Amino acid sequence: MGKSRQGNLFDALESWNSQLATGVKMLQKDKTPFSSSDEMLEVAHEILTIRGKIENPSRQDGENIDSILPELKDQEKELTNLWHSRIKLSVNTVKLCKTIKKHKLNNLESEVIAICILNALGLWDNRISDISQILSTLAIPTSQKLMALRYMSENGRLYKEDLIYYDDVDEKLSDRTLIIAPELIDMALNGNNSVPPGFGVTSEAALYDELEKLSNIMLEKTDTHYGGYARHSKQEFERLSRKLKSLIRKLDETLTLRPKWHLSKLRLDIKDYCDWVIFLALLGKSLEHGDEDSNLYKGRGLSTCASQTKGKRKEMVKRLMSNAPLVKNNLVAPCNGSDFLLGNNTNSSMETEFELTDNAITLLGIDDQVCLGKKTDTRLKTPQISLSNIVLPPETAEAVNLAIVQSKGRKTLMSDWGLGETFSYGKGLTMLFNGSPGTGKTATAEAIAHELKRPLLVADYSKIQGCYVGQTEKNIVSTFRAAQKHNAVLFWDEADAMFFDRDSASQNWEVRDVNVLLQEIERFEGVCILATNRKGTMDKALERRIAVKVEFPRPDKAIRNKLWRKLLPKKLPLSKDIDFDNLSSFDMSGGEIKNVVLNASRFAFVRSVTGPVTMADFLKAIDLENDGNWSSKKSMKTIGFVN
Repeated sequence: MGKSRQGNLFDALESWNSQLATGVKMLQKDKTPFSSSDEMLEVAHEILTIRGKIENPSRQDGENIDSILPELKDQEKELTNLWHSRIKLSVNTVKLCKTIKKHKLNNLESEVIAICILNALGLWDNRISDISQILSTLAIPTSQKLMALRYMSENGRLYKEDLIYYDDVDEKLSDRTLIIAPELIDMALNGNNSVPPGFGVTSEAALYDELEKLSNIMLEKTDTHYGGYARHSKQEFERLSRKLKSLIRKLDETLTLRPKWHLSKLRLDIKDYCDWVIFLALLGKSLEHGDEDSNLYKGRGLSTCASQTKGKRKEMVKRLMSNAPLVKNNLVAPCNGSDFLLGNNTNSSMETEFELTDNAITLLGIDDQVCLGKKTDTRLKTPQISLSNIVLPPETAEAVNLAIVQSKGRKTLMSDWGLGETFSYGKGLTMLFNGSPGTGKTATAEAIAHELKRPLLVADYSKIQGCYVGQTEKNIVSTFRAAQKHNAVLFWDEADAMFFDRDSASQNWEVRDVNVLLQEIERFEGVCILATNRKGTMDKALERRIAVKVEFPRPDKAIRNKLWRKLLPKKLPLSKDIDFDNLSSFDMSGGEIKNVVLNASRFAFVRSVTGPVTMADFLKAIDLENDGNWSSKKSMKTIGFVN
């Protein structure tokens, strides 16, 4: 190279070096806080650029610039020290600097953060793809590179405090792609602009809607463990764990701003992150954010969701044991009535389904419009029949009235008279209605609910009986809890189908179902009515749990006379030949008399739309009812071909 060209190069370097020195002196003279994250990152970019020139001096047009390297190194050191000093001065003016102080990051950790942000925003000339390139960009001595590598490992503060993540945890550390936390990118992009923290909602009900995003991540995270092969990668699991943690951090910011909200107060009691994840997952279940049969709500799903890395389920499921805070504090419980499975049995807890307790729902202040009541419970019925509409034998009426008095006086009996302190369970009122079909068991149950001014919840055996293991137990518990929640009278019609004698069971699951039923009856503190016409087939252990046993005999002639008069509407057009004494002479139950009244009215209507209903219509309807009565020998006709 000629002397003139060599001289031009050194002149350019001298000029650049002079400008840099002037800038450093100006910065030294004015040790003020950074005005923005832009200025902070701009100085970081300049420092890293100088280091690059020092690290690779041969890049300067192939010329050796060793003569000015000592001065460059002094200037880089001075500028670096100044940058870190100004960060400490800027904690009140720049959010990035405040975050560095909050996490107590040292100089090397702060520089790693700056490199990652510059790279993520596309502000660094050479694209950085892995940790080894971050080390190269830092351009620091080997001893410091080893330290920086430790800072970026799983054991480092940057990773533990969720400031950085890895794209693939299976790669060796130096080959991993390092990802900066999205919050730090937002800080850099928004500068000093005020960005509302949290979800930006103004009501707790609106927050519950936002939580559906969190529930969806939890469901997806659970699927990575229980879904198809393509979803089993650690990389996907880690990605969803990061996303979940980010959303929970956003939720916590929201709750910090709203300390009076119910969920905010609960957060103060649930300090552990993993417990908080489990609680929020079950809150999502209560808010109907996902399919209630999802694996997420079992012990194995909840423990998977709470785990930060794969393979930690056994450790996490311990948070659902009987002595764990969530269970011990009555916030979370099994929803299939199998509390006895908890203890220290991790395998059983893995397969147990959980839910928030009624206590947790109460503490959350969630009403029917928000939780567990958005869908109308079709089992609930508003009672229309009153006791004045019911005709019962004296002994039956007396037993029913006794039950009503007991229910109305429950507070006095349990609290004022101290019975609730003596008896820890069995505080509810369980009644058994026994009698042949049509004797008024269902109507009386409805009349009791009407008298108590409560809804009637009719347990539907066809919907309670499930085809999957554990499903029936779950449905049984759900039925009792729904009755408790709505303060409803719980009515089990054809109760012998569910409460059958366990000695006659042929399958283990049948015994478990009856066990759960008996257990729930003792826990239930409301009014529960079991109706049957096969009392002898029911489990013997049920007898001691029945507070009031009511027999519904077939009505005698005097009761039948009252039933006929009660069941004939005042508006019904009747002929003058109606003989109630004659009608009462037929041995019929109340249900059968109802059928006769309906059919006789139909006969009359077919004849004339104005009626009236005659005695002949009633007698014809009685013959029809008796012919169709399965228990009548007259109705037992031969089935087959006619000769």
